[in-house]
Amino acid sequence: RMKIALVNAPPKKMMGDVGYLYPPLGVLYVASYVRQVFPDIEFKVIDGYQVGFKKTVEMIEGFDPDVIGLSFTTQAATGAYEIAKKIKKSNNIVIAGGPHATAFPEDALMKSPIDFAVIGEGENTFLDLTKSIMENSDSQKIDGISFRTDKNIIRTKPRALISNLDEIPFPARDLIDINKYPGYYVKKRKPEASFLSSRGCPYNCTYCSNIVWKTSKPWIRLRSPKNVVDEIEFLVQKEKVKEL
Repeated sequence: RMKIALVNAPPKKMMGDVGYLYPPLGVLYVASYVRQVFPDIEFKVIDGYQVGFKKTVEMIEGFDPDVIGLSFTTQAATGAYEIAKKIKKSNNIVIAGGPHATAFPEDALMKSPIDFAVIGEGENTFLDLTKSIMENSDSQKIDGISFRTDKNIIRTKPRALISNLDEIPFPARDLIDINKYPGYYVKKRKPEASFLSSRGCPYNCTYCSNIVWKTSKPWIRLRSPKNVVDEIEFLVQKEKVKEL
């Protein structure tokens, strides 16, 4: 049975507390998306911002996964690279994703022993990589990735974005403890939960990283009202959420 660890990689030294206000929905979406195709895969989500750098490494080693997905921001990049160096073995595959791997996959591949960097939206790309690993087929033909060869770092062609967001299952919140996330400081009732009703943005503000994510069109995609309300109902009924 394949085991996959999806890690919200922390910096080596924590600075402030923004990182753990909300669950890492990015890796939870990847887990739910892959799990609907391969329900027998055993997933473990590790939020490094909750447990810290040292414990993150210990939890990955204790789980002994076949595949490790490291999602990280630029702030956490050096921490992610150190984690990759500590947990990379000859018999596992390490995949980088998230904001920094999307913005600068060459940096991740040059400074750590990761096998692949996922560029942009991760669900379909991670699913294709998972299939390739399970079937022992050629991963280097997958769209939306970067990888090392003997002499060069190669980028494949950009991955098409998921046009119908309603096709994506709700994030796999069962893989975390939702009560550990405080959310906004100003609120009336607990627990609270965050959710995403859209992806992308049509604008190009100079101070924003949004341009990094514009790997292909459409740049703005909306979930249907029914799909959003279905998730709200799920959060209220199943997770007993009091505020959104």
